[in-house]
Amino acid sequence: MFSVVMNILCRGMQPLIIKVGIQHGHYAYILAGSTVIWLIVIFASAFKVNETTPWNVDTIGYLCMVGVGAVAAIGSLFYYKAMNDLPASLVSLCIATNPAITLVCAHWLLKERLTMGQWLGVPLVAAGVFLLLFFKETPS
Repeated sequence: MFSVVMNILCRGMQPLIIKVGIQHGHYAYILAGSTVIWLIVIFASAFKVNETTPWNVDTIGYLCMVGVGAVAAIGSLFYYKAMNDLPASLVSLCIATNPAITLVCAHWLLKERLTMGQWLGVPLVAAGVFLLLFFKETPS
């Protein structure tokens, strides 16, 4: 549970830190610098978790590593560009659809069975984001 809470807190703060960072430097440089820090933390964690064989990965694992890296890099580039061009509150709302997209893709691609609550959650997330994006109050 601690890991879940830490993930929520860190992911919640991330857009705010990114927005401040890109106000003080080009978004591509902020992304590149944060990626280097990210790599250092992740590699340190990988060696700590599996000290005897840090690269205990088969071929599919390596292909997934490349795939995740490519998708994350491309997604991050667009995310940072969006944060550069739009308010953080708007971009963060769009990111809130990620879990719903993951649920649908997990069902279709991985053949995972979803619960009724998960199926109900997908349109609720979409409806919530839609309402927040298109029916916001105008500042006075």
